[in-house]
Amino acid sequence: MMVLGIDPGPTRSGWALLDFTIPSSPVYFAAGLTESPLGLFRELDDAGHGDRLRLVAVEQSRGRVDPLRVAAVLLTVWTGGRFIGIAESRSLEAVALGVTEWRNALIGTPRRGDDIDENVAAFLRRFVRHWPARSNVHVRDAAGVACVAVRSWRKPACAQYGSPRRLEPDRSLRNPHADPLSIQNAHYEQSGPFEERGDLLESAGDIARDCPQKPTEQLGARQGRGESP
Repeated sequence: MMVLGIDPGPTRSGWALLDFTIPSSPVYFAAGLTESPLGLFRELDDAGHGDRLRLVAVEQSRGRVDPLRVAAVLLTVWTGGRFIGIAESRSLEAVALGVTEWRNALIGTPRRGDDIDENVAAFLRRFVRHWPARSNVHVRDAAGVACVAVRSWRKPACAQYGSPRRLEPDRSLRNPHADPLSIQNAHYEQSGPFEERGDLLESAGDIARDCPQKPTEQLGARQGRGESP
């Protein structure tokens, strides 16, 4: 499954095309800058990637805007809307994520003095196979949006009980002697404070095991055993 990440801009937009056939270890395919949203989709069609493209993830500007940058922000939002509109006209799924939203999910909440772009770059070098040694900041942002959007798009059945956590690469894929079958069935490694949430669940048994009970169900279970609430 191909996913196209977009970092829209007022004149040029960064884009990154990643293959998420193995969701926990995406593969870099192509990236760059474009001045034409429609032209980018046509280029991908000509390269033979259009048939495998399933999801388009677009960074969205949110929050307060510097009065001096209103025009640039409006153009950026308009460009992002064009990407989403073209994607939907082609029957593709489209997801819009705010800058803070995808960055916090990718690298965690930044602390004062953190170099956010360097943290994003370090994550992509670890998480995305064949990520180029040199890349543009807009390309990196586009890839980061794509990585987080895949997780948001493929919500597990118990998503209402948890929150998106920071992504971690599947380290078994770095082992050249790893069992190929286990690689094909690889899942996201879970980390951080959200241990109650599963990911990419495939059976009712997984859902029952990984989803915490609702508070009313927990209370009923305790009362059934004669326990006080």
